[in-house]
Amino acid sequence: MGLHKSFDRQFVLVGGAVMTNGGSLDLSRGEIGIFDTDNVTENGAIAVSSFKGMPKNKLFEFRYRETDEITSSRSKSSKTYKSFPFSLEDVLEVRVSTPKRTEAVVDEVVVGWNGIDPSTSLKFNKGEKRNAAIELSGEAIGLLGYPNATVTVPMFFDAGDLKYDECIDEDPCGTVDCTKVVEKAIENFKQFKLRGSVPVTNYVDITPIRSCTQPEVETPYTFYQLTLCDTGDASALSLVRQQYTGLHVERVKREGAISTYELLQPSSAGVPVSFKQSLPSLIKGCKDCPSGYTATESGFVYAISIEDDGVDKTSVVESLPNYVKGTVIKADGQENGVGFYTVVLSKKLTLKEVKDFVDSNPTSTVEYVNTVEAVCKNPTITEISWKVGSQLNLTEREFYIDLPDLNCEGLTDRLEELQAAYPQLTIELEGTKGGCQTRYKTKVKTNLRGPVCDPIFLDAYKAETPLPYDNRAWKAVEAVGAVGAARVAGAAGAAVSNTSCLCGFKLKGKLMQIFPTESVVDDLAFVEDSVKIRVSGGWISEIREGIGRIEDKPFNVEYITFAQKRTHLGYGLVNFENQSRTHFSGNVNIKYSNMQKFLHGVRTNIDYEAQYVDYSVILRRNQFAQGMSQTHNQTTTFHIQVEVGRQEKIEELLNSLAAQAGVKGVKAFG
Repeated sequence: MGLHKSFDRQFVLVGGAVMTNGGSLDLSRGEIGIFDTDNVTENGAIAVSSFKGMPKNKLFEFRYRETDEITSSRSKSSKTYKSFPFSLEDVLEVRVSTPKRTEAVVDEVVVGWNGIDPSTSLKFNKGEKRNAAIELSGEAIGLLGYPNATVTVPMFFDAGDLKYDECIDEDPCGTVDCTKVVEKAIENFKQFKLRGSVPVTNYVDITPIRSCTQPEVETPYTFYQLTLCDTGDASALSLVRQQYTGLHVERVKREGAISTYELLQPSSAGVPVSFKQSLPSLIKGCKDCPSGYTATESGFVYAISIEDDGVDKTSVVESLPNYVKGTVIKADGQENGVGFYTVVLSKKLTLKEVKDFVDSNPTSTVEYVNTVEAVCKNPTITEISWKVGSQLNLTEREFYIDLPDLNCEGLTDRLEELQAAYPQLTIELEGTKGGCQTRYKTKVKTNLRGPVCDPIFLDAYKAETPLPYDNRAWKAVEAVGAVGAARVAGAAGAAVSNTSCLCGFKLKGKLMQIFPTESVVDDLAFVEDSVKIRVSGGWISEIREGIGRIEDKPFNVEYITFAQKRTHLGYGLVNFENQSRTHFSGNVNIKYSNMQKFLHGVRTNIDYEAQYVDYSVILRRNQFAQGMSQTHNQTTTFHIQVEVGRQEKIEELLNSLAAQAGVKGVKAFG
């Protein structure tokens, strides 16, 4: 049987490592080179840095080291991967394949008001009820067990009920405030649970779209970011938080050894003070302290109490025999005029030395605590500034509560106890009294929103109602009137209702990412995918007797972006890496046994999340055949995979090879 396809062999570079000088025995893990097979030293064949002027018939080999091991053992192989010998005449082609997209794109769909055409707005008449169907599909949905990896989530738009009352003048054709209808439908959608009680909001974001005439009264907040080189663990986060009491700090990104921390505070507060980073002390041991560190002697720790009436008596404590300079620490607290100190001495005090000190300071006590090791300290403190990030806004909503007075005959109110129950809020008297009750009010900050490409996409401001008190519930202050404004912050900062706004909503898929580690790669799939979104809406969900057919008015649906995945991801190279390992070393891929992988030195050189540039060198190989033709030509494609941004060295080497071989060179980017 004949083969009509080129064989494929893979080399995955670590950090773009390319050897252009030295011997093949000095190759490190994930490093490749092209070597002169006629120029061999005690360190192996010599690497080639340029092919300029090389004869066409000279033989070369690709050589690559997969493992860190430089010596073989009964369980581990240090064998260097080698291509067959080839000449410049055997180089048929050099190619490159690159990722065209560095960021995944998700489905983003606008339903209703599109920001341009007012006729696209969602409109609702009084008493009207309409539906929408949101179809979500894709790998992320399939993992939940839905057939065909598809699920349909309903949305319900309820414009209230008509009051068929002769005493009430109500226009059944009149429109209602679309913002309230849409926001209620959105909140209900957010509560929908998929299989396994998984919230639908894990897969798609939904936000209202509206355009009204008058903006909110807003307070700007700013995110600030701090970039540090640290360990990236919980302890490192704690060290940052310790310097910013009262502010919430989170680590939002980790790349290599660099952590990015973020905090949020009112823009009026300005940039937070710089972070002070110091180096930890080291136990000295027998060696000298590293450069930049100074040694602090070992010794014996003593606790000293002495009546000082708040006056620092460090100098008295320093008079103890064998005092180690700079080790006296005075505690902040005082007790009946007595101060407390700790000190380190190079030698343990004798009974006579203790007695002499107490005789000289009759109000003092001396107590041995423990021993301390010699340490190396670095006094250097580096100040690192916070960088200004994105700015968002919030507003306030007002709530009130009515509570019975403590004393019906008097004027006693309950402001003090109510304030104590809500320390995070400012409670005030609203001013209304009656029926032996008093009304109290407070303002609650809403969610943050922005920035967005257009103000119509800003999420609705929502404030969480305070928890009930004394079996009484807090109620939101609802303002009325304010023509032309859907959410106008009046004197009370309350929501305002009107019928002049343009409405819709936006659905945006969320990127689902599952990145398995090497230890679980055989059991857990790699996933980087977002749901695909289809929307159908506007259909009437009711039949009204005696009214006749109600006309359906389909919702306007427009796509802003369509989902597109990243390409050339490292995870897609896993099988090729395993195949090449088997070809070059003879080791069959060991699944489901981390111990065997360890013993055999099997370790991937792939960063599953990273994107790679694929360089291909197609080589011809003339081999002896068993047939009458005696020889046959076989082609093999050697793929060299390198992370995006680290391809310069290998590209330069391959272009030198291509130039001397007389084939076209390549360029990955730009």
